[in-house]
Amino acid sequence: KRLGIVLEAGQATSAKTYEYRPKDLIASLFMVASLVWAIVFAIAIAIVTYVLLNPNLMSPEYTFARLRSLPMHLGLFGFACNAFFAAVYFSTQRLCKRAMWSSFLGLLHFLGWQTICVWMLATGVLGHVQLRESAEFVWQIDVAIVAVWVLFKLNYVFTLLTRRVRHLYISLWYYSAAIIGFLPVFILGNLEWPGEGYSSTSV
Repeated sequence: KRLGIVLEAGQATSAKTYEYRPKDLIASLFMVASLVWAIVFAIAIAIVTYVLLNPNLMSPEYTFARLRSLPMHLGLFGFACNAFFAAVYFSTQRLCKRAMWSSFLGLLHFLGWQTICVWMLATGVLGHVQLRESAEFVWQIDVAIVAVWVLFKLNYVFTLLTRRVRHLYISLWYYSAAIIGFLPVFILGNLEWPGEGYSSTSV
């Protein structure tokens, strides 16, 4: 009987310790954004394919050479990254048994990333790009990506540090590797010396 009382008390304490309320607003916003950018991505592919097949029917300013990188960036930064962020915000809370460390940083992350995607689309269409394969963003967008990613990284790391379980699930190790490893790879691949306006010189 005493053993049963001790077990019940332990279960009650454990349930109280792991009680939390996930905040899924940011994850939902990123998921919706991912779907929206997937549609934009599909439209961009159709337009670029049309330009490739009918080069004489388009304005000289909107050539295939100018527009060809847009679908890749929309698919990667618009569709895929938003889906990745949604997965991280949704599952990290459940694997750490606590809500994300800062809802405010999460909101800044969402707004900042959507601003980057729109900015990327606008500058790409207008031809404000660098002449480097897979690194066409102007330097201002590069800086913005690093700044917003740092906000995301801080929110994620502090959530891990304040988790309510001792162990780390394998998913969190993969998330950590991607989140931490992105910045040095991106920075080294986009080093440049800023010039006037959108111009820059590759380092």
